[in-house]
Amino acid sequence: MHFGRIAFGALLASLTHAVAQGAPVNEKSHILDQRNFDDKTSTGTWIIKHFSPSCIHCQHFQPKWDSVVSQRAIPLSALNVHFGEIDCMDNVK
Repeated sequence: MHFGRIAFGALLASLTHAVAQGAPVNEKSHILDQRNFDDKTSTGTWIIKHFSPSCIHCQHFQPKWDSVVSQRAIPLSALNVHFGEIDCMDNVK
């Protein structure tokens, strides 16, 4: 029981660190923020989802986004087209 919690905590911590570094989510969609936006999007073509976690419309759109990304990200990456997402609430200037 405790091992499961520890393993889950370690997994969550490593995922959080990867996301904070702008790593791809499932190797298909990149998490973008103010620090990495210009660097990441300077090459290639980007399809970027701007969202707010508290927005009901964004929440309803999420399954559609996930479906498109899972079906198209790998074929489009060969054409230098990438998917990214940016949380507008966390990245306000």
